Amino acid sequence: MAPIGDGGKRPRLLQRGRRRPVAALAAVAAAAAAFWLIAHSLVAQRHLERGWSRASQHGLHVKPAQAWEDDPDLEPRWDEAPVQQPGSDGAAAAAAAAAAAAAAAAVAAQQQAGGNGTPEEPFSWDQIWGTELERELRNLQRLKHAYDMFKYQGLAKDLEDQTTAGLDLMVTDALENLDRHGRLRRAQAWIEREVKAAVFREFDRLQHPPSCRSARLLHCDLTKHCGLGCQLHHVVHCLAHSVALGRTLILQTYPSNYITTRNGWEEVLAPLSKCPPPGTPDRTHPALSGRADQTSDSEREVRCGIIDGGASQMDPPALPPDVADAVGLFHSRPEIWWIGALLSYLVRPSPASSARHAALRNASGWGSPLVGVHVRRTDKLVAEAVPHKVEEYMRHVEAYCDLKLPSGWQQPAGGQAAAAAAGAPGCSIYLATDEQAVANEIKSKYRHIRVITNDAGLKSAATARRYSSDGFAGVYDDMIHLAAADVIVGTFSSQVSRAAYEISQINGTAGGNTDRAFSYHSIDTMFYYGGQLPYRFCARFDYTEGGRQVVEAGQELICPIIHEFEPHTGRMRCKLASSNADVALPPGAVGGCGGRSGAVRRVLPRYMRRPAAGAHEAAGADGAAAAAGGSGGGGEAAVR
Repeated sequence: MAPIGDGGKRPRLLQRGRRRPVAALAAVAAAAAAFWLIAHSLVAQRHLERGWSRASQHGLHVKPAQAWEDDPDLEPRWDEAPVQQPGSDGAAAAAAAAAAAAAAAAVAAQQQAGGNGTPEEPFSWDQIWGTELERELRNLQRLKHAYDMFKYQGLAKDLEDQTTAGLDLMVTDALENLDRHGRLRRAQAWIEREVKAAVFREFDRLQHPPSCRSARLLHCDLTKHCGLGCQLHHVVHCLAHSVALGRTLILQTYPSNYITTRNGWEEVLAPLSKCPPPGTPDRTHPALSGRADQTSDSEREVRCGIIDGGASQMDPPALPPDVADAVGLFHSRPEIWWIGALLSYLVRPSPASSARHAALRNASGWGSPLVGVHVRRTDKLVAEAVPHKVEEYMRHVEAYCDLKLPSGWQQPAGGQAAAAAAGAPGCSIYLATDEQAVANEIKSKYRHIRVITNDAGLKSAATARRYSSDGFAGVYDDMIHLAAADVIVGTFSSQVSRAAYEISQINGTAGGNTDRAFSYHSIDTMFYYGGQLPYRFCARFDYTEGGRQVVEAGQELICPIIHEFEPHTGRMRCKLASSNADVALPPGAVGGCGGRSGAVRRVLPRYMRRPAAGAHEAAGADGAAAAAGGSGGGGEAAVR
């Protein structure tokens, strides 16, 4: 991205002339200061220590990879950026994000300048664990995870407007650019490839045992009467347990809401296992115990109930501790990556679906920038959600295209098709909706934006036709196309929006970015996994207020699934796990507990795991953002 003012282009954020609150103007100033530092990263490299110090003022405590001597000639002008004051709402997230971006710029400059001992490619795991490279990767992911907390804070405070949307996109773009920088980016890409391949090999091993007659099985069926996104998340619940326990998942798909023929699943998705389900649903097997002390260990076949009956310590956000440790090197939300891995394995396309997806993208001129927009209406509004105007979605689309395209991308009505044919850059969206009127309204009001729709899916999404084979394929296609977009704009109250976002963590590789945790904008609520247990976080550092120690570093916290923040201070509300006492902490003080979850077995090959001597260090690395879905051990569920 060019510096602001370069080439005569300014982001839309700075083009509007209407008056804004002081907090919003402070946000803009903070972002501008951060981006000036990024543009001059070669100078910023001498100030990594000061970058961390500034970030620490906003609750972003990180350990610098190296401290440099003072140099008055290169002193950064921190006084040019606004100083955060308590209670300034939108500026809180903005100032913290600016500090994060500034500190991140120093890391990027350090890598550009020489890398300080980081290994050349090809990498190996013994060149990662316990090295300077791991510490630098951890620092980057801590910054990004803390920024994600501030994004949630903005949603909780209902601060959504064009200003915060633009700021959000600018800082996200800076973090993505940093991810693509030099050796850090190459190391992250290598680690991602290694981990993804190993995880999917383990899924394949479990799902294709040498003998189906002797394999330990976990039965699951689609008896949950809800939409496709809800049903797929139910199967994720089953697969998470099968992986945690080392059992083969047997999925009974027929009959169910969407599957009306025996081969209905395989017509759309790849077969899940070589072990076939019984001809008719068999619910005589003993129920799986969701407890860590598995009372059903001795049974060869058990069945998994729906998550509504009670989540267990094997459900997301819990994940294998070795996966949490490794994924934390390239992704700021390992628990979301893990959900994405489970779901992506489940929804691998059949040959017919792959051909259908390719045909739509070839015919539509699929390219970049492209925003996936999901607008859920019809029956969803009856009891589960409130309606949102299309303008609430499209403001984020325009802000993203302002950021990614040259000045003047807004073309006169009717010129978009000609521009696309000529290969000129343009702004495009893939629109997934269950209401034809939404598509008509967007095409009418936003003629400067190219709208791609799956017409067959749109017709089958109508309430009367939804629960059918065509409805199954239509919703599935929408999920996959949304996940392939550069960024997703939707509502996380919708299972489809969340599913597309989860899949994008694994299958979406826009711009070579390994961390797509920020590649979304939800206009109603933060991300959550339906039915999950409350988050178990840990304090990243001591937090003192008025001479009283509120929490001690490493102390375990229980936080609401939908994070809660104090309205005036922006502090995050949690409870101490030891006493159930209420506490309120800066979002940057709340982090992961490392690999403490004992309910999920390890799944990576031994050569990929951190050496045992470094296990204690790993627990404090914050790499497993919300891996601590609980603690416990014993039986099949014990960590291996």
